[in-house]
Amino acid sequence: MKRFIRGLPATGGSTFRERFRSYIPKLRRASTKTKKKDKPKRDFSLPPSNIRVVNGDKIGICGIFCNESAYLKEWLEFHLMVGINKFVLYDNGSNDDYIDVLNPYIARGLVSLVPWATFAVGLNPQTLAYAHAARNCASDMRWLIFLDIDEFIFSETSDNVRPAFTRFEEFDTLAIPRFEFGPNGHKTNPSGLVIESYTSVSLYTKPSGRGAVKSAVRPSSVHTIYSPHHIRTMGRDLLLEPTHCGRFDLRVNHYFSKSESEFEAKLKRGYAWHKTEHGVSIKAENKMRKLRQIVESPSTKYSMDRFISRLKNRMDVPATQTRNT
Repeated sequence: MKRFIRGLPATGGSTFRERFRSYIPKLRRASTKTKKKDKPKRDFSLPPSNIRVVNGDKIGICGIFCNESAYLKEWLEFHLMVGINKFVLYDNGSNDDYIDVLNPYIARGLVSLVPWATFAVGLNPQTLAYAHAARNCASDMRWLIFLDIDEFIFSETSDNVRPAFTRFEEFDTLAIPRFEFGPNGHKTNPSGLVIESYTSVSLYTKPSGRGAVKSAVRPSSVHTIYSPHHIRTMGRDLLLEPTHCGRFDLRVNHYFSKSESEFEAKLKRGYAWHKTEHGVSIKAENKMRKLRQIVESPSTKYSMDRFISRLKNRMDVPATQTRNT
């Protein structure tokens, strides 16, 4: 990839791409294609569930994270506000103060925290975590949504996601459109909430295809997890389309990079589940390529104003102040 990322200003006499180049060890010269041996195993088939009746009406989120303490409270409070009532979170080796953020939610029974350090080279810990959650949450969850900490699910037709899930009771899998947000011109982390600071949504993806959706499933029906975007169940599936007024009953906002400094930190953390240094390099290169697509493509503004005041009240944050970054 020879072109630089346009639209992001250079700092310190170097381009955006050049600054991040140092975090990609010894990039290939001959080929940009990931070798088969470098790819972590992503798909896992689950044994049949012996659970025939799902009790309760919990709508839960499963997520895996590493060093996301600055964003966890906003993410949790937002989803509690829109109708989620259980979180199964997998800690992939964090060393920040995440436990201080999560403890109040654990005490209230809202969060189940699972230590999940990478334990097998070449196996994707994210897909493993999803498989573990699907099989072990089946007796408690009516729906289980697979999300990252930089993704927010909500409804454009209601203040609560529960009516939409009730409407789709006949299905076992929902493919929910995901929309990509870039750095919004922020070089460093802004003081505002994520959902108020990043408002520029890219138009380069369409709400179709596996990479442009996230999955919500009946956990007792999960058969195979191919990736975070492609999960097979034993029942019917549905790709959500806009309603007659152009809005989505469910959608996911993906705040892909946040600020430039946050994207830099992500590249520095690396991707430990790849087998080789070459695999790590290709993963980072792919992330940079996607960011370039987001930044260079046409975009539009998307407002989350209807949530912001209520969310700040839930977080006990003054209107002029949010989290520390």
